[in-house]
Amino acid sequence: MTRDDAYVKDDHCPNCGRDVDSATNVDDDDLHPTPGDVSCCIGCAAVLTYQDDMTMRQLTPEEFLALPADVRTQLASMAAAVKQVHEDHPCGSTTS
Repeated sequence: MTRDDAYVKDDHCPNCGRDVDSATNVDDDDLHPTPGDVSCCIGCAAVLTYQDDMTMRQLTPEEFLALPADVRTQLASMAAAVKQVHEDHPCGSTTS
């Protein structure tokens, strides 16, 4: 991720079709994704990667296993959190 004016291209998750128009870095809000960075869909918890044109595609199992262990752990934690939110709020609402 970079601190320049990189953007997230309007796209959709290739797994569930959810619109993607933004990204948040879990460590630093000032960083923006760059090609090759990975992310987790907030709609379905799919592990995605940014391509050269900043569209997203799902990582293959081999690509996931090639990631550093700490990145795999962080992605697994994010995916579990997304799934928990959807279980707790099955209609998509996160309000009480």
